[in-house]
Amino acid sequence: MKKKWLLALTAFLLACTFANAETLEERVERLEKELKETKQELVKQASEKRASSSFNMASITDGFEFHGYGRAGFLIDQQGEKGKAFQVEAGDFTSKYRLGNEDDTYAEMELVKKFDINGSQGSVHYMFSTKSGSGNEYNTWTAGRGGNGAENDSFKTRQFYVDITPNDGVTYWAGKRYYAREDIHINDYYIKDFSGTGAGIQNIKLGSGTADVAIVATDSGVHPEYTLHSKYSTGPWTFELAGHAMRPDSATKDKHTARWGTQGSVSYSLPGFYGLNDNGSSKIVLQSGVGLGAANGLGRASSWSGNNRKDAVSLNLITYGQSNLSDSWQIMPELGYRYDKNFLGTKNLSQHWITAGVRATNPITNYFAMQYETGIDYVKVHQGKTDYNSGLFKLTVAPTLKLDTENFWGRPELRAFVTYGHGFGDKKNIRKDLDGKSHSQGVLFGIQTEVWF
Repeated sequence: MKKKWLLALTAFLLACTFANAETLEERVERLEKELKETKQELVKQASEKRASSSFNMASITDGFEFHGYGRAGFLIDQQGEKGKAFQVEAGDFTSKYRLGNEDDTYAEMELVKKFDINGSQGSVHYMFSTKSGSGNEYNTWTAGRGGNGAENDSFKTRQFYVDITPNDGVTYWAGKRYYAREDIHINDYYIKDFSGTGAGIQNIKLGSGTADVAIVATDSGVHPEYTLHSKYSTGPWTFELAGHAMRPDSATKDKHTARWGTQGSVSYSLPGFYGLNDNGSSKIVLQSGVGLGAANGLGRASSWSGNNRKDAVSLNLITYGQSNLSDSWQIMPELGYRYDKNFLGTKNLSQHWITAGVRATNPITNYFAMQYETGIDYVKVHQGKTDYNSGLFKLTVAPTLKLDTENFWGRPELRAFVTYGHGFGDKKNIRKDLDGKSHSQGVLFGIQTEVWF
């Protein structure tokens, strides 16, 4: 009997042992499964966090653009002193052929944020500029001691505006901006520049072309000037018309001072480079204006003088183009004539201006090119019984490093150069020494960088 009980007890204990062993194995498996699931959840959460972070960063940078322009360098004259750019002595023109003939440091930086919502686009633009204007452009500091220790850079808000383009493709804008600008690069001559603060509508479908209209305000320091500008483009033709209004300077009390003005222009883009080849562009521009639309106001939203006469008249005819003539030569020529009468608030003051120039680039390797530029400016002035003329001839040779010499417009560029200038005519001085002595000819040496993107 005892034996049976012992056998039964032994069997029961063994059964309990096996039952406990199975329970432990199940627990270990459950814990391992829970640990694996927890690890997978942590990995999933980390992945989602990274994706969310990437999405947030992408949403911040999406549509963001950064643009800029800048130039800086130094000029040395033949005496080893700091050089000044060659300039025509007479007349009322500041344009000059630029290569190897610039003495300032200037930079523009623009931030752009673009939006695309439900098929409609919009953008915000902000641009500031800085220019060294005290004659101490070589220094790297911008404030501090007087005299030679202060560079006195000028910082300005050049643009701040917003544009919106709904689904119809028409663009609406308001703010301070560059507007309707056209610049001839080799002598920095702005044929048109209706920049200012205002509002407008662009890309209005009209017939076979498109139209733009804007009202722009500018301030020359006398009184605000208001310009209503319109443009119509169809095929190779562009037509522009502008009307101006400004309260005249009450201090002068001159009944001949202009309160209004008008101007117009016609532009024609020729096929290719003057029809000679398809590898380039060329254009002819004719402009005329009266009152506030003449003299310094021609091609501008501001006359910048406040004393334009009612009978001021201006006419401008110019052509320019650019082409890669071959793998070895790229050129950009310019030829222009301008006439102004009764300008600068002076009766019977007139001037004729003729300009002709060309820049030629000869790529040697993918990164090195030789650049050459020559130009002539001639001004004849008539005032009452007095006539005089003034002219400038300049020639520049500039070995140049750049990233892509096959692209005439490609930048950045690093240039070394030598420039020869020669004045002629009744007023032929083209430069001044630091001591104020004038000269009719000279040589400039230097290095300059220029970039835009």
